[in-house]
Amino acid sequence: MHKNQKNGFVLIETLIVSTLILTTLVFLYLEFKTVRNKYNYSFNYDTVAGIYMTKEITNYLDNVGYSNLINLLNDETYYVDISSATVINGDSKTYTSLINNMNIDKIIFTSDKLASLKNYLKSNSYDKSMFSENFKNYILNLSTNNTSNHRVIIKFNNDTFANAIIGSYPTELKFITKVEQQPGQTHKGIVYLDPTDLSKECNAVLTKQNVNKKNAYSGVKTGCMKWYIFDDDGDTYKMILDHNTTETIKWNNDNINVAYEQSNLKPVVDDLVTTSKWVVTPRLITGTEVAKITNNNKWNNSGKKYCLGSNSQDYSDEPYCNSHNNKKYAWLFNHTSNCLNYGCTIEDNNKYPHASDTDLYTVIKSYWINDVFDVTEADTMVWDIGKYGMVDHNSANGTNRGIRPVIELNKSLFE
Repeated sequence: MHKNQKNGFVLIETLIVSTLILTTLVFLYLEFKTVRNKYNYSFNYDTVAGIYMTKEITNYLDNVGYSNLINLLNDETYYVDISSATVINGDSKTYTSLINNMNIDKIIFTSDKLASLKNYLKSNSYDKSMFSENFKNYILNLSTNNTSNHRVIIKFNNDTFANAIIGSYPTELKFITKVEQQPGQTHKGIVYLDPTDLSKECNAVLTKQNVNKKNAYSGVKTGCMKWYIFDDDGDTYKMILDHNTTETIKWNNDNINVAYEQSNLKPVVDDLVTTSKWVVTPRLITGTEVAKITNNNKWNNSGKKYCLGSNSQDYSDEPYCNSHNNKKYAWLFNHTSNCLNYGCTIEDNNKYPHASDTDLYTVIKSYWINDVFDVTEADTMVWDIGKYGMVDHNSANGTNRGIRPVIELNKSLFE
């Protein structure tokens, strides 16, 4: 009896000691794991060399400007891949040399707030070819700030990481003049800016001085220019230029209404960035966007022409759309030839080089919009907006229609 009690006490003592030892070992393991994680963090995350090289990248972006990168960020775009020079201002060879010499694998530009990017990385839909597991974990461990600055985050080829905040570029466009919408106006406001330099001071006076050799605005691609905001939904202002940057151009030489990407216009629009050095990305306005401006709920790209001022298709007699209250949409067809007869407020009756024969000259009748005529038996027609104040469709090889770019700017830049 006494022997059994003694054995029981020994068993209890053994269990107690074992529990204490096990608890101590678990504690030591957790402490060691914490120390090891901190060591790995200090070894792989934000090394001295990594921080220095990241700062070199942010300095470069500060020098060449990065407002175009800010514009690319929105509610659905949480970062911009700047691993190559594709969307970077300045000399592409210099930037590419920086990337190669610093042994950089991936580099992204994002908001300093990081919340949206982190939520994206926590989902199953993030781009795993862009974000390795270690890269993802590094970003998730970064502190989330609530500033209007931006951040550059880098993954190096040796699987180390670094980041730096970039905020020296003005978060407000203090030198751009924005005129608020006035009662009765059908646009959402006017902006004066230079698409090659958003930090440049621009206003109505400076814009009026920026004219071509004919003392008109057609063909002007750089310097202070006038833009009309036509859509302010969401996080961006969508705005259209008040004149054609390319006076005349055929949609397609063979008179076929190919898609915009295959048209003559696409490389010319892209050239505004590559050659004219725009820091914002230009595009064409779409027929759907124009219909939204005029509240035309019935329009589609296989439908009929209509007058801007009334959405009416009754335009057959002179003066065409002028009797349809077109003047309130004059901003959509100003700077075309003889348009005063149809409701515009500024016309351009100068003759410009012909779209297909440089020895000939022609007037500007309209500008193309990004919609081909979606009817099989009319495969030569493309939509445009022209001197009559009308959403019209004309032959793809028309020679007196030009390019009037649209750009988008993040609203936060104006706040």
